[in-house]
Amino acid sequence: MNSTQGDDSKTNNFYVHNINGQRTLQRVASSWNTAVSDGSKRPFIITDSAWSTSGSGVSLITDLPRNWPTLKNMVAQAMSLSLSGQNNIMVDGCGALGKMDEELCGRWMQVAAFMPMTRVHHNATYVDGADVKNTDPFNWWNFQNYDATVMVTSAIGNRLKFMRHIYSNLFIRVGEKINWPIIMPLFYDQPSYPPAYNDIEHSYYLGKGIKVSPVFQQGVKDGDTFQSYFP
Repeated sequence: MNSTQGDDSKTNNFYVHNINGQRTLQRVASSWNTAVSDGSKRPFIITDSAWSTSGSGVSLITDLPRNWPTLKNMVAQAMSLSLSGQNNIMVDGCGALGKMDEELCGRWMQVAAFMPMTRVHHNATYVDGADVKNTDPFNWWNFQNYDATVMVTSAIGNRLKFMRHIYSNLFIRVGEKINWPIIMPLFYDQPSYPPAYNDIEHSYYLGKGIKVSPVFQQGVKDGDTFQSYFP
């Protein structure tokens, strides 16, 4: 990232690297919008090389390692994208890289159900000779951990239950171009209360009607309690 580019070789790559992806996104979006200029369709483009002001293009958070800190960091990434004006955010439902951890996958699916968009995906290039188990989360019905199976199925049910609310919020923010984040930290609602600034990723608002409190601790069982701040 310390390399330079441009005719004068004075432009630091650190500052312009992602602009290449954004310019490509803008060009493709312009072509698509021209092709359906009658307004009959609303195409969008999925990209993992977005930039601030990429707007209605879908920012994809993908190929993340499967571990507990990364799950929490995914929330921070989604929040950051939303705060920068990119509300069309898609996340992988169970991470993508690494061994299948059924409990982690279940918790990941619970978080993904309350993201603007989600998909079940894994990186097929991952190979671990010591673990011949299929790493595709789509095979959740073969999980050995019953609790993890319940997490996944209930997460899918919650997604279907709240889908109209989620997509209505996306339409308002993207379709109607109302510049308000769909994933909001708690301090957006309670700016004068100090606890809202602590451990920001531990809880967030999805739109203005849903507060999400993910479980980021391994080993939490049905009936256990965990801390979450409620304004």
